[in-house]
Amino acid sequence: MPTDAAFKVRHDQAMASSSLEPMLHYYRINWPAEPYRQRAEPPPPVKALALLIRGLADPYALPAGLNDAWQWVDHELTILTLPRAGHFIQHDCAAQLVRTLQHWLSRNPVRHPSDPSFSDLPENFHDTSKGTS
Repeated sequence: MPTDAAFKVRHDQAMASSSLEPMLHYYRINWPAEPYRQRAEPPPPVKALALLIRGLADPYALPAGLNDAWQWVDHELTILTLPRAGHFIQHDCAAQLVRTLQHWLSRNPVRHPSDPSFSDLPENFHDTSKGTS
């Protein structure tokens, strides 16, 4: 749990006014109980620059979850692990997270599809920014 006292108060208030059962449905749907079934096909790889940030002190996401992460990305993947960060990285290591995001974004500026240098779009990309699909 983050050490920020104000966040802890808001978090505790939100948890107290929330129903646990609907929150657990998210996990039941995404991580079903046994018997586990293998997917027929793996999901398609991510075809964009990717930044993966993990708190190694997170009790819910085990470090082994980083194993072979690069196999799911068909582009450049940057991985940052923060040993002192838990589940709430944005609170545990706020300054380092901001610096990392600023640096990564400065190296990998976001481009709009109308940018002529944006030539690596997949064939099935649809620009919805102009109201078309």
